[in-house]
Amino acid sequence: MAEKIYLLIFELETLADLCRVLYWDFLIAPSPKLLFGEDNKLFFFSSCYIQGRKSYYLCFGFSVYVGDDRSKYLICYEDEGSLSMSPNEKAPASLYIFKTRNLLKKGIREINYDDNFLLNWAYLLEANEQIIEYMTVGNKKRILLMPTSAGYILSIGKNDFRIYRLNDIPTRLTAALFHAVKLYEVVSHQHSNSDYQ
Repeated sequence: MAEKIYLLIFELETLADLCRVLYWDFLIAPSPKLLFGEDNKLFFFSSCYIQGRKSYYLCFGFSVYVGDDRSKYLICYEDEGSLSMSPNEKAPASLYIFKTRNLLKKGIREINYDDNFLLNWAYLLEANEQIIEYMTVGNKKRILLMPTSAGYILSIGKNDFRIYRLNDIPTRLTAALFHAVKLYEVVSHQHSNSDYQ
């Protein structure tokens, strides 16, 4: 059976939000993180993914608008992000930006986004006090995302994806803010023996 791979890209508000995502992703999978720069945006693809039924996969990506900036590095502090032409040895993280072309064009097609798509993949839960306490504990291995319109919060981990409904946003809860989501399908093709010769 052919694999189906979907990619959700969350369009983040600021560089600080991207730095938060990168930090949490590093806690989940302590490995080098790659940043890509294209079309006035930075892109990061998480090590987290969800495996569904019938060989379906949901992968997660993040983007942030940076305008016509030609910087080579993203400098990350705990709750701050900035762009620079050189790395900063005093910062917790300096990530090189790989310039790309056609990153989301060849072999990938955008499909109409439907909120129900998220609900088919995620556990939908009410965020009671116990859950909020769990989410606010430091060094948890999850990525927390919240839309700018509020109302709910997303938690992404290794093969774990949950949506929590929120009536009130606790001040102690730190999440990366996003304003839009785009959904893509990775177009695969069947290999023949000639592909490997």
